[in-house]
Amino acid sequence: MRALLKRSRRLRGVSLPTRIELSIAGDDLRFWSPQLVVDLEDDTGAGTVLRARFGPDPYVWGLYVLSYIALSLLTLLALAYGFSQWTLGQKPTGFYFAPLGAIAAALVYGASFVGQGLAADQLFLLRKTLGDVTQGIDPTEPADAVGEDEPVDPEEPDDD
Repeated sequence: MRALLKRSRRLRGVSLPTRIELSIAGDDLRFWSPQLVVDLEDDTGAGTVLRARFGPDPYVWGLYVLSYIALSLLTLLALAYGFSQWTLGQKPTGFYFAPLGAIAAALVYGASFVGQGLAADQLFLLRKTLGDVTQGIDPTEPADAVGEDEPVDPEEPDDD
């Protein structure tokens, strides 16, 4: 794994005796790029057990959680303000802002699914790399585009 990380242009990470962390590097790195964390545990009967977790970069995960906390707090404040207006006999305009917090939270939730869709190819790259390394296969550096390393035969018709 260390040798792969040293020569790879598309992957970065660390390889420790009990943990491997892989993520996307270079020009392919995006806000939604995933990270793979693998914990290695010795099992006396079966060899080594891998416990892997795919997820967003910790900074993105922190922003996601912070967004929910901020939206929850703002919704709670809008409800409290609307309730105090209502108890004072005023028009409770604060209640109008509470549904906006729920809509914004739904948008943040939906954004996570969009990010997962955008990162599908990168997730596959991380999973394939880990699978190849654990099976003893030396993973070759994947091409930047599909079919880039294949020779072009001028006699074959183009599928486009």
